[in-house]
Amino acid sequence: MLTAMRLVGFGLVVVVLLVVLGQFQQRALALVVRLGAVAVLLLAVLGPLDQVLVALNRLVALSHVRGLYLSVLLKVVGIAYLATLGAQLAQDVGEQAVATKIELAGKVLILVLAVPVVTAIVRLLLRLLPS
Repeated sequence: MLTAMRLVGFGLVVVVLLVVLGQFQQRALALVVRLGAVAVLLLAVLGPLDQVLVALNRLVALSHVRGLYLSVLLKVVGIAYLATLGAQLAQDVGEQAVATKIELAGKVLILVLAVPVVTAIVRLLLRLLPS
């Protein structure tokens, strides 16, 4: 809880700083501050993210589910976060067209990763159905 409050507080301070920089037409400095804030926030969540990975690995071990599915799940989540981050950064600098293409690329990559999982599910369903 305290970490979340610190991160939100940091984000709000950055927003106030960006508003002030915007009033003084300091776009280049604002971009540097924005990118720095993104880096700090991403680095701050790496620790908790590691805890999530450990918990997911435990669940996989307990459920005897193939590690392939966990790997695909983690890749999908990673692509989704990276595509969202990239699209938001592009929007921040006024590149809406680039932002939408980043989002599209992320969605296509997620679809590509989903194909083996969907194939496995269909094969399982076909084996369960009577011939």
